[in-house]
Amino acid sequence: MAIWLNRATLEQVNLSPAKMARRFPADAPFVDAEGLAISNAAWLYAPDLAAVSRVGRRFWILDGDVVREMTTAEKNARVARWKALRLDELKAAANDYGVEQGFDEILELRLSVLHIRARLDGLTNRAAHIGSAVAWQAQILGHYRAKMGEIVTARTFADVQAVAWNFAQFDASRPDVTVASALAISD
Repeated sequence: MAIWLNRATLEQVNLSPAKMARRFPADAPFVDAEGLAISNAAWLYAPDLAAVSRVGRRFWILDGDVVREMTTAEKNARVARWKALRLDELKAAANDYGVEQGFDEILELRLSVLHIRARLDGLTNRAAHIGSAVAWQAQILGHYRAKMGEIVTARTFADVQAVAWNFAQFDASRPDVTVASALAISD
């Protein structure tokens, strides 16, 4: 048995050529005319992995039949792509949380306008009622911005991957504020 390395995914498999042919029949042949194991278009047979022995597989590059470590520029490009994906995940999670809680951008805008108007008109009870929703939204936005900053400033793949967020922590403090409940307070 020997190590086979998938050229597309860099998956390593430790099987005999016969077992490789049974497991991956579409990728055959795995032996030459003399019955010796060979590399093919899909799999590299017995690759030299010494140059990447201390590097995570996500930072390997296959150049022909040579496995090498990514250059710093290649690593930075991969980390930048991962950051973009994580930022998209964060944005989706924040948006999903707001929608689940019944708060969307339109409601946020309406409450903000009502809050300003209540303060200008001296409606302190209405302003306080709406203010609790504005403060709650500010906490969520603060959490979002903090996590966004952690992703943007992360330097390594592991650092990007380690950024975690939890919008559910704001469930308990969610105020029951609607446009109708705010307008019902005439002070």
